[in-house]
Amino acid sequence: MNWIDTAAVYGLGHSEEVVAKAIHALPEADRPFVFTKAGLVCDENDRAAAPKRIMAAAGVRRELEDSLRRLNVERIDLYQVHWPDTGAALDFSAPDGVEPAVATPLEKYWQTMADLVEEGKVRAIGLSNHDVPQLGIAEAVAHVDASRSQFSLIKREAAGELAWAAAHHTAASSTSRSTPAC
Repeated sequence: MNWIDTAAVYGLGHSEEVVAKAIHALPEADRPFVFTKAGLVCDENDRAAAPKRIMAAAGVRRELEDSLRRLNVERIDLYQVHWPDTGAALDFSAPDGVEPAVATPLEKYWQTMADLVEEGKVRAIGLSNHDVPQLGIAEAVAHVDASRSQFSLIKREAAGELAWAAAHHTAASSTSRSTPAC
């Protein structure tokens, strides 16, 4: 195993704490790469509520600092945007492409992610669940180091994202859809 993928939203940070326990005794050179994600924010007072898709700069920075603390690392190897910012609760039944006026524009949140690389807080940045046009917008701001899409033998719509990643020297991975539990 050479990498571990988690997210702040999984168990309100508990998943990151478990990862920290698993890697704490390993020298940095021997530990797996640690990937985590930002942008799905749970209501700590209502764990049953769906997390909201929020990528405002102050929130991303707060999520990163919290993840660094929980993971007990000085730098995140790959920091990913979980979903495009809509400001709305994560809802798999809602139509794609609907972005309320409160959403942080992709160019702004991707610049925040690029700034975190420049500051040395993360080594690489990636996008999950972003389509080809969104990947292109982000790439114009800063290189997309990794792209994660929902692709399987049954769900093949994300083939374009995988092809985009190959054409842009971007690492690509795929997953099946799951609903994060707060």
